[in-house]
Amino acid sequence: MQAFYHGLSNNTRETLDVAARGAFLSLTITQATTLVEKMASNQGWSEERTPTHKRGGGMHQLKEVDMLAIKIDLLMKRLDK
Repeated sequence: MQAFYHGLSNNTRETLDVAARGAFLSLTITQATTLVEKMASNQGWSEERTPTHKRGGGMHQLKEVDMLAIKIDLLMKRLDK
């Protein structure tokens, strides 16, 4: 869980800590997984609060929520093993 948390941006870590009502890393694996899954399934929170950044040169940058969803999928695969 620490590798997942430390791989996130500072803004996303702060969001998780606020959602956890304290330190996200103090949650149990079950609590943390439930919280992240709930946040990932809630489409509205990211669209309103996450700014999108565009780069020049035709590069497409994924939104922060997309990166979080990818990291959650990878974490869930590791936990399943």
